Amino acid sequence: GSSYAGQKQMLPLKWVANTPAITADQQTLIYGSSNGDAVWFNPAIGYNTNRYHIGTTVRVQPTLASGVRNKSGLEREVVITSSSDGTVIALDLTQIAKLWSMKLTSPVETKIAYGTRSNILDDEDYSRTSVFIAGTDQYVRAVDLHTGKQRWNYLTSITLNDSPVFINDKVYQRIPTLGLASYNAFPRKLSGEQLWLAHDVFGNVITTTKSGQLVCWDSDHSLLQIVDPRKGGVVTTLTIPNAKDVLADNISNGSLCVLTNDNVLLRLVPRH
Repeated sequence: GSSYAGQKQMLPLKWVANTPAITADQQTLIYGSSNGDAVWFNPAIGYNTNRYHIGTTVRVQPTLASGVRNKSGLEREVVITSSSDGTVIALDLTQIAKLWSMKLTSPVETKIAYGTRSNILDDEDYSRTSVFIAGTDQYVRAVDLHTGKQRWNYLTSITLNDSPVFINDKVYQRIPTLGLASYNAFPRKLSGEQLWLAHDVFGNVITTTKSGQLVCWDSDHSLLQIVDPRKGGVVTTLTIPNAKDVLADNISNGSLCVLTNDNVLLRLVPRH
């Protein structure tokens, strides 16, 4: 027999993937493992190329964020991940070195978001990107991408288990049993600034229409709602009875796909 017969490529169990992977570039997938590591995996060779220990267990898909880091316009790519012991950590993608970390009193159970301010203030051109974290400690938080310094945090009245959504300098957050909230993503105060709370919007924002209205999907009631971003008013409601999930291919003016309960994928095309 061949000398390779006994050398099947097996991944060590301690690095088994516990979250969906994100694609960093052609050569790299990054995922969280059940023993608390962020793992860099090269699918071409079938091996882990790097790993970084975060905490107890990583259950939430990592986020790949990027932002300008200095006046010359150099971009930095950052992997942000969280573990079930309440640790949130940001790692430089290429150096796999820690930029910052924080320890929250309870874990973040949903994917972390980020966004960059559209207008540039003279002295702040390289601190324009924030990371947005929705916690089981009931807070929506914003911190600086590069330093982890707190920008603002807003206390809601219930555990948050949906990701924040950043669109056009606003953060949208589904607050269970209460509705959809809109926040100024870059307010001037540490306590945050809630712009509105729409009690009749039950889903989370998945994309926008061509004219910038919010498209919200509520899986509990199989409802698609079109919402005015200025005041949170419901413009249109569409029931999709057989839908298991509705997905958008882009956060802005995205095409919608419906995954039905019998696992058929349908594409929704808006009327012009």
